[in-house]
Amino acid sequence: MHNISMSSALLFIVVISAAMPCAALEWFEFNKNKANHPNNNTLEVKAPYINIHTGPGRGYPIHHIVESGEQIQLLRRFNHWYKIKDSRDTQGWVNEENLTSTVTASGQPFITKYQSEADYFKRRWEGGVQTGEFGSTSAISGYITYHFTEHLSVETTLMQVPGSISTTTLLLLGLFHQPFPTWRVAPYFGLGTGLSHTETNGDVSQTDDLLHTGLGIRTYFAKEFLLRAGYNHTIVFTGQDENTGDDDNREINGWTLGLSAFF
Repeated sequence: MHNISMSSALLFIVVISAAMPCAALEWFEFNKNKANHPNNNTLEVKAPYINIHTGPGRGYPIHHIVESGEQIQLLRRFNHWYKIKDSRDTQGWVNEENLTSTVTASGQPFITKYQSEADYFKRRWEGGVQTGEFGSTSAISGYITYHFTEHLSVETTLMQVPGSISTTTLLLLGLFHQPFPTWRVAPYFGLGTGLSHTETNGDVSQTDDLLHTGLGIRTYFAKEFLLRAGYNHTIVFTGQDENTGDDDNREINGWTLGLSAFF
């Protein structure tokens, strides 16, 4: 139970770590856009009205409306929501879909920055959660990838393989190559190293080094999401057999399938 809880906490850290660079990048891009295009910071509402929420999500209550002809000022952006201030200094959050019914000071429609397929091909970070099998046992994993060129990326993965007798946790680090980065459905392959930690129900634990290779495909799905499927081959170096002296390494095949986000 302790090992499962620790691995779940580490998976949570993986997901949060993926979100932090995304939020920082959005803050930087929005403020850079304000500096380069100050007139785009003030918008006029052309729809009959737009709803203002207390927070960046549809679950937050509507506490105000801005009517047609009124002006709003963009303060900052979080995912698909903008914090705004109206002419009466009332602040709140507006979904970017509502801002398509506004115009800039020059009279041009305001174009919101939806993540698109074009952004997918320019992505630097991606991260997500995957399910699959490691050997014949179900597995769940979380990963973060940084693309430092259009062809090469480095990736770290945390995988948990729970079983009836033992639970294995793998920490992987790999270098991946994508030979056709402009393809919508693009293959990739890679290799790397890592650690395998196995803990049995009798509180006996063992940590071993490993090597892994893999191949798979990525494809753009919608907005900031992509689908990914992979096949992996892992060699766990468990040492020598005490009776024969031969290497007693384990070779394990597996597959993964998951939905990821890019930024």
